[in-house]
Amino acid sequence: MSRRCARRYSRAPGRLAAWLAATALLLAACGQAVDPVLTPATEPAPTATTTLAPATAVPPAGSPTLAAGGQPTTRPTAEPAPTAGSPTQPPALPQDTWRTAELRDVRTGETFTLNDLAGRLVVVEPMAIWCTNCRAQQDAAREALASLQSNEIVYISLDVDPNESEADLARYADERGYPWHFVVASRDVARSLAQSFGDQILSPPSTPEVLIAPDGSVEASFGFASAEQLAERFAAGLP
Repeated sequence: MSRRCARRYSRAPGRLAAWLAATALLLAACGQAVDPVLTPATEPAPTATTTLAPATAVPPAGSPTLAAGGQPTTRPTAEPAPTAGSPTQPPALPQDTWRTAELRDVRTGETFTLNDLAGRLVVVEPMAIWCTNCRAQQDAAREALASLQSNEIVYISLDVDPNESEADLARYADERGYPWHFVVASRDVARSLAQSFGDQILSPPSTPEVLIAPDGSVEASFGFASAEQLAERFAAGLP
């Protein structure tokens, strides 16, 4: 081999190495430019969050607030409970309406007021036809009145059951043979009695009794009384 050829082959490895190094650098540069496209950066996954609405202060009833359009308005206050005289509550009756209201005897048709009987002992017995306690008390009253034989005592059986009529009460009084006044209480009379003495006065089984003395003083009692007890009570109230 000639000396020129030997020099040519001796230089070939060095050129090959340089070419390989240059190719490697070029590929490295190209790889850096392509990486952002081929392998995009991964965004962090969103995390769940809860947003709380701000608390809204509720103004107290009756305080001014702003309505739509900026006009002031007022929150309504609670409606007051119905009072006497309102549409849902009947007005209170004048005191002692039960003494001034007109009463009618169901058998004779005679009309009177309790005030018309002033100066005598007046006994008012709230009752009902169906009440067995009332019948027992009336039998005792008949015996007590017969023993006293006084024209200064006025006994009145007052029917406070709104479902019982004057005709029914008249028939009851005749069948039982009671000699005194029998009257059906009007609604106002019944309400006035309850205002003055409490609701128990309208409970016939409790055998209520109202005693009006000749001087106008009033006493109410409850519970069965024997003929002897009634006679003693009536005699003590006589003028």
